[in-house]
Amino acid sequence: MAIDIEREPIFPLRLASRQAKNLLVGRRDKPIHVATWYRWAGQGCRGERLETLQVGGARYTSVAAIQRFFEALSRARDSAAGTQAARCGARSQRDDASIEAELDVLGIGA
Repeated sequence: MAIDIEREPIFPLRLASRQAKNLLVGRRDKPIHVATWYRWAGQGCRGERLETLQVGGARYTSVAAIQRFFEALSRARDSAAGTQAARCGARSQRDDASIEAELDVLGIGA
């Protein structure tokens, strides 16, 4: 989705921490650094990029765009955790089968 300036008030990216100060804080209760906002807009984070608009010489974003960005990061993290859990479960089943086979060879099976 893209920023809709008819529905979403925009503000300069350099002011994102100030605009979202009541909503977001970084580590140790410090505001998220301006360089972090620009990095999220440019390079992204975990395959997601913060939506921005170029207005003249400045980048702009919106609170709604920030919300969508963090929701996408959360979904990516949650799906990665689910994939990891599924892998761990499959690995555990293989390990159990391997252990049972070894016990059978040793004549200790149940």
